Amino acid sequence: MKKCIVFTGGVPIYCDNFRASDFEESFIIVADSGCSQALRLISAGIEISADILLGDMDSFGKEEAKRLFPNAEFMEFPPEKDYTDTQLAIEIAERLGYSDIAVIGGTGNRADHYLANLALIRGYADKGIRVTINDGKNIISYCNTKDALIEKNGNFRYFSLIPDLTSLCGVTIKGAKYPLSDAMVDRDFPITVSNEITDEKCTISVREGNFFVILSSD
Repeated sequence: MKKCIVFTGGVPIYCDNFRASDFEESFIIVADSGCSQALRLISAGIEISADILLGDMDSFGKEEAKRLFPNAEFMEFPPEKDYTDTQLAIEIAERLGYSDIAVIGGTGNRADHYLANLALIRGYADKGIRVTINDGKNIISYCNTKDALIEKNGNFRYFSLIPDLTSLCGVTIKGAKYPLSDAMVDRDFPITVSNEITDEKCTISVREGNFFVILSSD
């Protein structure tokens, strides 16, 4: 299936690292304050057409959102609920059968929401669903498969490996400025921060442990 893209709140996204092709042939869900993120891209000349508009609409006016996305299916939820708007959007994407979901936004501003979003991408990875977070400055993903491949991207110069629940054992990194071979990376004092890809592709393998991969533009 094509990718599902979820727009959510957080710090204003950095538009320069997005292209119109990033959103082509994607199913798009806009969650409440994600309207502001989508509007930033629209103002930058990138067309965004939502398929579903959802949330409690306490951050972005309901009528204004409907005017922005007149053809979207509107799904309203009460403010008092168990899930954040971001999780609701991902849950709906999962129900629709999507296993590759890109969250646009989702970082900064509310620290609790940011940390909850990181927990979400871990939880969905355990269900076999790939969720990434992209705010234009950083792309965050989660690896529980012991291997990761990062292709060189001129917009995202740096990458970091952040251990999750335990330290990482048997870490090997090839194709990077700071390679590793069968190393241990301590969960509390990681040495795998701010590396750079030197080859066209960088390969990462880990014998034990799961980790976040963060690509950063500066």
